[in-house]
Amino acid sequence: MENLEALQDGDIANGVYRYAGRAGTADILKMGARGALFPAQLNGSAIDSKTAFISVTGRALRFPDYSATNWDAFEESLRDLSWLPGTGCLIVYGDPYYFAQAAPKDWATALTILKETAAYWQKKQQPFYVLLRRTLGSAPDVPLLR
Repeated sequence: MENLEALQDGDIANGVYRYAGRAGTADILKMGARGALFPAQLNGSAIDSKTAFISVTGRALRFPDYSATNWDAFEESLRDLSWLPGTGCLIVYGDPYYFAQAAPKDWATALTILKETAAYWQKKQQPFYVLLRRTLGSAPDVPLLR
């Protein structure tokens, strides 16, 4: 069980983590920005489908207008991010259980893409973190960060 300070210091590997600590989303995003990470927040209550997930994530990460709404284009955009300021990315995704319950197969695909993207950026030695908050059992295999 890693802690949030380890993430801020870059002492943990890129990845997707469940976050169960006391810090609020705004504080987490500020911490990331202080560490030169581009901070992005996903409101899970607005995400109940593949299309909504791609759209909300694209807006949060400022995807170019030409980005399509399919998984391949989504993954390509996540592996570029050249338009973002900072040296990496920190996504805080609250309430992902809405998506997981409404579209379990698409949720599984999204989670796989986020994990693969984190591994991709790890090889490039650029930080990429996704913190899942209030998962309500929707990501039991995702490591816990406190």
